Amino acid sequence: MNRIYIIGNGFDLSHGLPTSYDDFIKYFIKKEVFNLIDNIIKKDKIQIEDFHHQFLGKVNIRNEVINKHFNNYKLCAVDEVISKFILIIKNEIQQDPITKYKYHFSPINEFEFINQIIDFKHFLWGKIEIQYFELLKKYHKEIKPDKSNIEEIKNKVITLNSNLEYIKNELVSYLTHVQNSNTNDYSISEINSILEFSINEKTSENFYKLNKNLDQKINFKMNSYLFLNFNYTDTISYLIKKCNINYNVLNIHGSIKNSNDIIFGFGDENTNEYKDIENSEDVFLENIKSFKYLKNNHYDKLIGFIDNDHYEVYLLGHSCSVTDRVLLKKIFESPYCITIKIIPRYGKDDERYQNYKEICFNIARIFEDNDIMRGKVIPFPNCDVHLPNYDKFEVKI
Repeated sequence: MNRIYIIGNGFDLSHGLPTSYDDFIKYFIKKEVFNLIDNIIKKDKIQIEDFHHQFLGKVNIRNEVINKHFNNYKLCAVDEVISKFILIIKNEIQQDPITKYKYHFSPINEFEFINQIIDFKHFLWGKIEIQYFELLKKYHKEIKPDKSNIEEIKNKVITLNSNLEYIKNELVSYLTHVQNSNTNDYSISEINSILEFSINEKTSENFYKLNKNLDQKINFKMNSYLFLNFNYTDTISYLIKKCNINYNVLNIHGSIKNSNDIIFGFGDENTNEYKDIENSEDVFLENIKSFKYLKNNHYDKLIGFIDNDHYEVYLLGHSCSVTDRVLLKKIFESPYCITIKIIPRYGKDDERYQNYKEICFNIARIFEDNDIMRGKVIPFPNCDVHLPNYDKFEVKI
């Protein structure tokens, strides 16, 4: 028997890393705006074209802000007023990045994707990829029957792909900074309690249901562990390196150690809308995960593992959203997959159950047959361990 630990962003969050969407986008806005303002201040002569960021848009010169802070601003030199004005913006962005960005900047209309992902609070990573796909579908529907506007649409998709690449690179830079800033002292004993090296009782029961002709009990033992890491960080590699088990770590979406390997896009090809897009222009497929997986042999290694022996699945901080449906479907629906155990986040029983339930809903969206799903998913009362709850550390710009 083998076991796959599926590692998602919730695992890093539970270990105190500020890797939520909110954490990233607030840092991103502050960094970009601060760099813009600092570069403006350094100039000998300030010009109106300086008040412009290539993706975030242009700074609005708001008279109400100037009037609020300068009683006699008309008596001051223009450069002096403007320099103080943008420092006020910098201070406000520091306090409330998303709200103040939308107040002080006018977004560039053609960068629809960046405008949308900045406009959300409490956004989940998977929804960024969903939002990307929603725009792909929107642009595809705009193609006229005679394809007379195909070049215009292709240019829109090229811009969209460029925006996604820009955000991906910013994310890699941010996560590298986060990982290098991490000074948390992790206890190996806590990881051991999460990993639970014994076979689940439901695993044994399910195995015998699948193999009714067995005339004797099998002495199950765990042969190998695969840590399927969907994160770009190496938190899990660091934590398990002292564990005395036979394991491998597979960074299925790449690692910040090699940014060229990073996979960031959409991974659900089980819809008619996707099929229509797949039969369209190549530019629409640039960031579809199914094709990204062919860039290296990580996917083949995963398939080799799941086709080798029966296995349990443990979910550690992965929400099982549709953006990874292609891969998760392959793992969950395999006849070799015996059970799926959800490790909820830390909290009171009702909070843990709410988290468990949300993940169950997402798992159900992956399975074709919910009866099979219910047979594999371990009930909440038997999910008695939880993710840790380290305090989140602050990442400074």
